[in-house]
Amino acid sequence: MSNLGHSLAEVLAAKNTRAELFNMIFEICPTPIVVTNADGSLVYANRSYLTILGAIIEEVRGEGWRDFIDPASRERIFGRWAEAIMGRDPDYGQLIDFQRKDGRRFSLHFTVRKFNGNFIGFGTCGLEGSCPMVDAMS
Repeated sequence: MSNLGHSLAEVLAAKNTRAELFNMIFEICPTPIVVTNADGSLVYANRSYLTILGAIIEEVRGEGWRDFIDPASRERIFGRWAEAIMGRDPDYGQLIDFQRKDGRRFSLHFTVRKFNGNFIGFGTCGLEGSCPMVDAMS
């Protein structure tokens, strides 16, 4: 068995429940992931999301995530987001322009799906330019 397979087997054996395994995968996933409740307030964000924003969970929880949206794009982004959480845009996905506290700007395409009354968003890099996820993790 390869080292990767052996390590994965050890990890799986160490996790006693599916919830523990899910939480571990959610946290270490290199893809930025957020969970919001039905009104759009951020409940949780994984380490990748926080790293690329240069933020801590307390700064983005609730409505705090909105402060990291590029001011020039807020009207467009918040309008589409409102449509999604009201159920009018079930296949929500859009390019979201972020602005970190240090002023750096970048864009990620976020796809959001409804799940058990909450929304889960997954961010991916566009095909052009550098990827802020890779830049932030290096």
